[in-house]
Amino acid sequence: MTVAPMETNPGYRLRSAIGGLGIEECQAERGANQLQLSWTVTPTGAIESARVQGGDEAIRSCVREKLEQLALPCTPSGDPIAMQTTLCLAR
Repeated sequence: MTVAPMETNPGYRLRSAIGGLGIEECQAERGANQLQLSWTVTPTGAIESARVQGGDEAIRSCVREKLEQLALPCTPSGDPIAMQTTLCLAR
């Protein structure tokens, strides 16, 4: 059995990768939103099927667009990987 190095796992450094997208710009007004994010990482590290729940439609649309810009490492197995996280967005 071979285990891929942490750096090649799409979940490695996910927090800093999402933080680098400028998602905070999606919430123009003061307040807080708890968002549920889910997506699929393709074998090449691209994002597909991004979904956002929570917040209003403008926030969901903006966050989804930014999430789709995320570039992650290739999947270690060469198969798509479903991922999800909770994001607290406050201003």
